[in-house]
Amino acid sequence: MFREIAAFDVVRTNLDWPWIAFAPAHDRLAFVASPTTIATKVAGPDGIVDGPVHPLPSGLALEAFAVAADRIAVAGGGLIALLGAAGEERRVAVDTVVGAGHDLRAITFDRTERRLWLSLESATETVLALLDVATLALVGVQRSPPLPRPALHELHVHSRDDAVLLVAACGDEGTFARVVGFAGDEVSAVPSALDAGAIAAGFVGFSSDGMRVHLVEADELRTHAWPTLDELSSVPLADDFISSFSGAVLGQEIYVDGEDAETQEDMLMVFDRSAIRGVVLPRPAPSGMWAGRLGKSRVVVVEPRADPARARVWELRVQTPINLM
Repeated sequence: MFREIAAFDVVRTNLDWPWIAFAPAHDRLAFVASPTTIATKVAGPDGIVDGPVHPLPSGLALEAFAVAADRIAVAGGGLIALLGAAGEERRVAVDTVVGAGHDLRAITFDRTERRLWLSLESATETVLALLDVATLALVGVQRSPPLPRPALHELHVHSRDDAVLLVAACGDEGTFARVVGFAGDEVSAVPSALDAGAIAAGFVGFSSDGMRVHLVEADELRTHAWPTLDELSSVPLADDFISSFSGAVLGQEIYVDGEDAETQEDMLMVFDRSAIRGVVLPRPAPSGMWAGRLGKSRVVVVEPRADPARARVWELRVQTPINLM
């Protein structure tokens, strides 16, 4: 099923999850390799190869970072910096972009890698902003009511639309979402069924055609329409299977990471494209927290407690026929 093909150490220190950033095309990733550097890795046809290593700007207390084909973006202490492969650096202050009093929670490059999405919050609002990479000028901004705190923000770039999905885990209040798109001339919000929140869930992935969004709860896989996030289907997970609120879409199949409710041993379920028919895969399963997809058939998992944390890349070698449910 899965075979480990690479491993590396991730320095996470004070960073909130996620500790690994993926490019919008999922063809490369970035991670903190030391207190002063961010390293990259690239998915090639024959394996995982090393990409550029970027020195962190002096004095920047890292809070979030993102990766593209030819640069990385880092943020911390009210600053956003773009670092090129040749060592060039440009900065902008968060206050000059969206106004004073906002904390930056997540960043990612957009689908074209020519713009940068920011997710920020203050006591009075949640903000999704889009910056032009070449100039660091503000392209557009969307403001919405504040999310319950504390909120863990994750930004997921849509594979086909110029849009981003914010998934915010808000503790006992559940999971909230925001959908914002860029139509070529303005940034606009798309009202969604999860704007006001729902039961706690984690992002698994967009369907292979981009028309659906898969979220997993502790004991249920739920599928929503894109971009309205209206619920399309839900299916219980297997008995004694508790999800880790994570997974990945590899090809047509949907993988959900979890553990045995009795033994706490790692387990894995796979669903076909219907997101209804699924089976538990034979053990052993890739061990650790699922950070995301790399390439078409690989996933990255990270040890949850160590620092530095060991990250491993697992490649799907054989798909499983799904005929038991």
